Amino acid sequence: MEDLYLSGYDLAGYFEAFESRKSVLNERRLDRLPRPDGGKTLLDVGCADGQFAAAAALRGWSPSGIELNPPAAEKARARGVEVYQGDIGEIDLSSSRFDLVTSWDVIEHVPNPRLFLEKLASFVKPGGTVVVTTLNRRSLVSRVFRGGWSMIVEDHYTYWDRPSLTRAFAAAGMSVSETRSYGVGRDFVSKIDRWRGSGDNKADPEGAAPATRSDSARWDVNPVVLAAENGVNLLLDKLSLGVEIEIVSRAPR
Repeated sequence: MEDLYLSGYDLAGYFEAFESRKSVLNERRLDRLPRPDGGKTLLDVGCADGQFAAAAALRGWSPSGIELNPPAAEKARARGVEVYQGDIGEIDLSSSRFDLVTSWDVIEHVPNPRLFLEKLASFVKPGGTVVVTTLNRRSLVSRVFRGGWSMIVEDHYTYWDRPSLTRAFAAAGMSVSETRSYGVGRDFVSKIDRWRGSGDNKADPEGAAPATRSDSARWDVNPVVLAAENGVNLLLDKLSLGVEIEIVSRAPR
């Protein structure tokens, strides 16, 4: 199988630059997940530097990860995460099944999405949960910026919306129990950030402001702004216009 997670940039520097915003996003993701009943197992596919998996450990999960990029895998191990480094198609986890399998913004990097989803399904225990996120090709930001949308990049094989990703899950033999759509996107945030006089630095894909400012001055981690963002996300979800799609599948017992 071809590489399923392409990493053509310096992941170590990238994740360090947006540590605080990633922390906020990971806490929100964990808030939406089922609470573990003591030591439940979690596999994060495309775990990158392990920040999500490490945050999950603080919530009571027993996390592991799969990561193709060697420097990122080493950073995850430094956080205490057990990492299987390599291509998902070449990693044998037949003796291990997990209560929860997550994959955050990886499927768009995959040349064979159906095979990827089937692999995720093979990792989960009976009664377990699979959660996948990806970019929403019908989001508000994609409609406004069209061909200038910053998420149209070479290493994205596919772009999805709620119906197409739901069909992909069905084709892989997985039922969908929940779908969500949220996030305004980096393009809007970057424009707001420049309007506030922060310069032309590039925001991160999840909407973080440049890392040159102190956390106390960062509007994207300000509690008041985050509360307002939650309200915006409710509307984006209702209209399926969020920049992210999240699909939840629960395996039969």
